[in-house]
Amino acid sequence: MSKPKLVFLALAAVAALGLLTVGSCVALIYSGFTNADAAVSPRIDALFAAIEADTLASTYDSATTQELRDASTREQYVAVGKMIKNRLGRLESKSLRSVNYRYDNGAAYYDVTYSATFENGAGDVVAKMKKSDGEWKFVTFRVNSPLLQQGQAMTACPNCSNPFPANASFCPSCGFALSQAENSPLGE
Repeated sequence: MSKPKLVFLALAAVAALGLLTVGSCVALIYSGFTNADAAVSPRIDALFAAIEADTLASTYDSATTQELRDASTREQYVAVGKMIKNRLGRLESKSLRSVNYRYDNGAAYYDVTYSATFENGAGDVVAKMKKSDGEWKFVTFRVNSPLLQQGQAMTACPNCSNPFPANASFCPSCGFALSQAENSPLGE
């Protein structure tokens, strides 16, 4: 075989390996994205179904991790659900926008963000899920929507100075635990 043919075959083999590598990476990313959606989406749907049916309190022990229960009481958890239901209405649709899978100190986590359409408007559903006892459970859960902030008195966090609703128990920006007596309206 001539030298140019050998060079051509070598380059073709390298190109084929490169395409195979890129194709494998794309397939792996796609698989991870769809696996995350398949694992987490039913849990989020169940949470919104509980919000709609006013049975969110029954999910506090079964669908959340100890980390969430340490940061939020059952009453706070239910109050967030009621606010979501009252201001946004029923969840109509959602689509996975971003996902991050990580393994930390022997525990598996998914951080997911869904673009969501609700009965009264749009928002983002953001959740951190942890694999616990073979099930994906909520570590954090929030809905970001302008509809949730309309008409609320805002207060400045004494720790980070970011605004938050005056009736909040903790700062949504930095997580600082707040005392209702210390909350001062913005601008005062």
